[in-house]
Amino acid sequence: MRHKTFVFLATIAASVIAIGACSGPPGRHVAPAQSGSGRLIVILIDNSGSTVGERRTGLYTKIVTELATGLEPGDRIVAGVINDHSHLFEPIVHETLPHVSENSSFFSISYWSGSGPMAEEVKRKHEAAELEAEKAQIAQALAAAAGSKDKAPNTCICAAIEVVATQYLLTWSGQKFVVILSDGIEDCQGLVLGPGIPTQRLTLGLRSRLPDLHGVIAYFAGLSTSSPSRFRTNQQIWQSVLADSGADVCQQHMGYDPPLRELRSCK
Repeated sequence: MRHKTFVFLATIAASVIAIGACSGPPGRHVAPAQSGSGRLIVILIDNSGSTVGERRTGLYTKIVTELATGLEPGDRIVAGVINDHSHLFEPIVHETLPHVSENSSFFSISYWSGSGPMAEEVKRKHEAAELEAEKAQIAQALAAAAGSKDKAPNTCICAAIEVVATQYLLTWSGQKFVVILSDGIEDCQGLVLGPGIPTQRLTLGLRSRLPDLHGVIAYFAGLSTSSPSRFRTNQQIWQSVLADSGADVCQQHMGYDPPLRELRSCK
């Protein structure tokens, strides 16, 4: 397990999500997602040994809690873990949040039609309560993964991205976000993102594993290394390979403690 002696924290001012795919061995895949016009939010949580510190101190939990708070009616949420078996990705969360009826104007026909205004208000309150209950369940599942004590020996970030891209992102026509809670140290299938390896070689290795990510908004929350200089190098590497693959990613996406209640592009 890689031991990190320094964690560089960067506060980012926007929030969350999505990316595409990398090569990885075939595994068990859930049924592909149907296309939708709402927001698809994919969350990948690194459970490898090098992120135990972040999970133990509650930093990952804080991020996913903020994210769950900002979920909206109609959002589709898919979440899973990054580990040494990422190609066997199975969602820990796979939900579509219910819609809540809009308030009708007092002077509109719809306000007085149907069951009447009082009944409609009762219905809206019931729908809002269901929405909050679902968000609470999602927050609980995300927090359990974010606070897990698992220590996977390897970090197969690309394999996890490959599965969620194939099964979810590539078939979705609405907004697509992904947030990756990881230190960013890919250590899988012979590629190790660490010191001692030329930056160009690392960049080319990761780039070769990423597909076309146009239309995807990517955040890398939790990026950290053993030194400030290495942090900047890894930040530049991931920012470069994601941008070159077409993802919408900018420097303020690459940090530790983003306010995830508001999801938007960096453009």
